[in-house]
Amino acid sequence: MFIENLPYIGLVIVTFGFSIVFFGIFGLAHLDSQQSIRDALDATLQKGSKQDIFRHFLHEKASNQPRGGVEQVIAMSQQGMDTTQIAKHLNRGKGEVDLIINLKRKRGAVNEK
Repeated sequence: MFIENLPYIGLVIVTFGFSIVFFGIFGLAHLDSQQSIRDALDATLQKGSKQDIFRHFLHEKASNQPRGGVEQVIAMSQQGMDTTQIAKHLNRGKGEVDLIINLKRKRGAVNEK
């Protein structure tokens, strides 16, 4: 009688395990979102205005992204180096360097030399 019920018992145990994992994942996601909400509320109380709050979070996101290469390309271009020299020095593609310089020129950030 016990051997006949063994597949059902195994199915119940597996289902129980999956449900624990499932609720654990969603529980962690919920706790993480609550922490983000708490951080936003704390920033609201400290900063005051909506623009300051968004500026704070955008600054955090921007600081996590590497932007040093773009500034290096612009600085070298302003020093008078051509795109081939910049590409070799930074170990980047010439097309990538051209794209960065052209985008900055269109915005007026790079002076023609």
